[in-house]
Amino acid sequence: MRYPLLFELGWSLFFAGSLYLGWNSLGILLLIVHLFLDGRAISRMVKTSLEDCPVAVNLKRVRIPLRYIFVTLGCAGLVSSLMAVEPGRAAAALVGMLLSMAFGLVFGLAYQVHQPGWFISYFLPAVLGGAVHVAWALWQAFQIGSFQGARVATVSGPNYTGTMMLLVLIIGWSWFVSQRAYLRWLSLPYTFAAATALVFTYSRGSWLGGVAFALAALLPAWQRPVSRRYGQLVLVGFVLFSVLVVSVVPGAAERARSFLTLLDDGRVAIWQASWEMFLDHFWFGVGPANFEHHWDTYNRGRFPEHMDFPHNTWLQVLTETGIIGGVLFALIIGRILLAVWRLRKTSDWPVWILASGVVALLVRDLTDAAIFNINTSFLFWWMAGTVLAAEQTQQRERQTVS
Repeated sequence: MRYPLLFELGWSLFFAGSLYLGWNSLGILLLIVHLFLDGRAISRMVKTSLEDCPVAVNLKRVRIPLRYIFVTLGCAGLVSSLMAVEPGRAAAALVGMLLSMAFGLVFGLAYQVHQPGWFISYFLPAVLGGAVHVAWALWQAFQIGSFQGARVATVSGPNYTGTMMLLVLIIGWSWFVSQRAYLRWLSLPYTFAAATALVFTYSRGSWLGGVAFALAALLPAWQRPVSRRYGQLVLVGFVLFSVLVVSVVPGAAERARSFLTLLDDGRVAIWQASWEMFLDHFWFGVGPANFEHHWDTYNRGRFPEHMDFPHNTWLQVLTETGIIGGVLFALIIGRILLAVWRLRKTSDWPVWILASGVVALLVRDLTDAAIFNINTSFLFWWMAGTVLAAEQTQQRERQTVS
């Protein structure tokens, strides 16, 4: 590899910056510069994604390469953009999203296939940066009185701060499980602090994502008798932490109870308006980044604020690209989740933690759309590409043995 220092600096800044919503831009820029300086890198990555790791969706007897679905999704998005109120804005949003998906998937596939577990070497700055972000969030929680319900918002807002805390846990766990025993013990205070900071954001979507992450991460341990007791211990600790939070933090208890009265929540009004918008623009949607132009028409006073996206990943895809884009996107996500399921018995814990992170972010986005935020999407799709590569490697190994 040429210019290794540029490569290492780019990835270190990318992972560490991803925990601060947008601070990963410099890392992404350095990685793109490295691609163009190392002329062979692009051809190697393309060869890997097309030949060495040909991921496909199997529908009974029909095998559709994932790249074909990706290109078709881009074409459907282009049609949606041309029909939008602001075609230029729609096209720009579409290109940005497709590039982030391609960047993550291709990088994840290419490097994981040829150098399994390569990313661990670049996670340490992110783990340290995550610890600093957690300390910042806890300090703010103490200052504003988060025990009584004040929401921590270090970056952008409470919901995105919650997402950042979730990413701190994902990257942190992936690094800790690859270390020696004395370092793995540090994961306990690290996890407790990050989980506490996540609680103080009062972001219910991030809470859901955290629960999904914890349950998914324990799945391989649960299937092995030797390690099952450790899984049980972690599960008990998780339950005790949840009970402690609800008992000690009045604001968290009230926020948790609001899950039971979801019909009174403003998100439902947003989802109802979004669903009606989708039905009226069934085939191609209203165009990427054009949701807000139709909001007043469909809101009809149900929600007091102006919305520029529907706070749900699936409704965002349906409203912006219609049923055609929705089906194509579902095929891509379905293929990724199939890879996660096939890895459930893996012994590669760093990769499994990333797979659990994919599940966590998708669950978290049932009430938001973090993976469509250009800053978060790069990391999500890289994780997805890494999971797909690990699954392909596992499948080839099994075929070789048999």
